[in-house]
Amino acid sequence: MGLSEREYLRETDAFLSKPMTESMEEIVIECRGGRKIYRYDYSTNEYGVINEHDNAGTYYNPEKGAEEWESIIKAEGKKK
Repeated sequence: MGLSEREYLRETDAFLSKPMTESMEEIVIECRGGRKIYRYDYSTNEYGVINEHDNAGTYYNPEKGAEEWESIIKAEGKKK
């Protein structure tokens, strides 16, 4: 059984508002709608996106974990 809407919003907010840790990576992407912040935590396998107005766009645990995160940042041209 999945999360209720309230639980989803609470977990999304908790993840995207907590301070960065050593296991986290974050990238900022400029797009037509403004700036979006993408965040991934390697230790907890959490992924989330928030816009410049602090509106969460998405939050989940990727099935492919870090592999999915790496493909996102590579597609955005952010990987070294």
